[in-house]
Amino acid sequence: MKPSRLSPEIARNAQDLVAKDQPFSIAAYISSGPDVIAAVLRKHVEEEARGLGGEDLPRVMDQLYEQISSLLQSNDAAVVLLALHAIDALIDLPFGGPSKFAKLANFLRNVFEVKRDPEILVPASTVLGHLANVGGPLTARQVEQQVSYNNWFQFS
Repeated sequence: MKPSRLSPEIARNAQDLVAKDQPFSIAAYISSGPDVIAAVLRKHVEEEARGLGGEDLPRVMDQLYEQISSLLQSNDAAVVLLALHAIDALIDLPFGGPSKFAKLANFLRNVFEVKRDPEILVPASTVLGHLANVGGPLTARQVEQQVSYNNWFQFS
């Protein structure tokens, strides 16, 4: 999974993808591609940040984290991949600070501890690398610990 580079068309149409009268749900985008998920998440978080003036943004982020956590518990690889795409998209958003990176690193640590399917582990390792590149020294240290604890990386 590469960091998302949205085409202008996807970025323009993202506003049409977020339902204004419904609570935001990552799962609603399960059949969408990673670029669409990234655009929708970015639009949702940016709108909430503007609308709330940053006051309740931690609450909004916590709601997204709860959804991601729930999706990651699924036995369906497509659902877990959706959660990984959401994590990948959240990495690049300028909201959440160091606590965001710690939360996302913990989600990925749990994926590597529980999941055994290469269809999930290969994209998860790509997201983990993206997180290490963007998250700074603390996140890189967490990634190094994950790699040293996890035999899967040694045999792939």
